[in-house]
Amino acid sequence: MVKEETRKGPWTEQEDLQLVFSVRLFGERHWDFIAQVSGLNRTGKSCRLRWVNYLQPGLKRGRMSPDEERLVLELHSRWGNRFLPPHFSISRYNSPRSLLLLLLLVLVVLLLLICSTGIIMCKFSGFSI
Repeated sequence: MVKEETRKGPWTEQEDLQLVFSVRLFGERHWDFIAQVSGLNRTGKSCRLRWVNYLQPGLKRGRMSPDEERLVLELHSRWGNRFLPPHFSISRYNSPRSLLLLLLLVLVVLLLLICSTGIIMCKFSGFSI
């Protein structure tokens, strides 16, 4: 069995249509799987980047509106170059395991806050808050 080489270079309109169909069918996850079943001979990363940067519905291209520019300037004056901490990424919490860990962290922080206010007396293995 001869393995076909991964295609590189510009995307054709037919490839775009195949990718859009596959993403609508399987969702915006598992890009390696989408690349494999769509028959594009592209990598999952290539498919993801094509979708995110060019094909995603609602993608706004072109110049920013004056309201958007004003919002960016306001946020920059308030927060500087960091709108979010550098380690924070919403896409990081797409997997169920990561979401579960995030929820667990939130519950622990909530529990610590409740214990520190004295509403509930907490003792964890000899450590009291």
